[in-house]
Parts: sequence; C-alpha cells; structure tokens
Amino acid sequence: MKKLLCGLAVLPFLSATALAQPDVRMSGSQPVLLNEAQMDTVTAGWSLRELDVSNTSVTFVSVYGPPVSCTGCYLDLDSRALQVDSIILGFPGS
Repeated sequence: MKKLLCGLAVLPFLSATALAQPDVRMSGSQPVLLNEAQMDTVTAGWSLRELDVSNTSVTFVSVYGPPVSCTGCYLDLDSRALQVDSIILGFPGS
C-alpha cells in the first residue's frame, strides 16, 4: 500500500516534466517526395536474412534484402519483399 501511495504522489511530477518538453518540429519544412525507384528500396530500416541448415536441407529466407540466385533449388519463391530458397541435401540435383 505504501508503494502505491508513493507512486501516486510522484505521478504529478512526472507528468509535469513530460509536458515541459520543447516542441522539436521545424517550421516551414516540407516532406520530401520520393520517386518510384526510391520507394522500391524503402524498408524503414528493417530487413531480415536467415539461413536454416538441417541434416536434410538448406533454406534461405530474405525479407527486404538483395536477391540471391539459387541453382538447384526445389523451392524458389521471389517477390519484391520476400525471397525463400530451399535445397534438399543429398538429392541428385544438389
């Protein structure tokens, strides 16, 4: 109960400091317009590359990453955002 009362007593001080933050918006600035080629490369700073190796297969997953060519893959899914390639180990084509 004492912790709850102390927490409630501190709450007005925390909210007052949050409201005292300066306004960081720049006045008069306009957003930058991107062309089609630039929009295709926008990932918002996020991408994923994963390589899963097991005793029977090797699987590569890439989200918003550079394309990777895979020869002999039994699974080859490619799109702008997602790429999945997988190869069976020990298979005659691998």
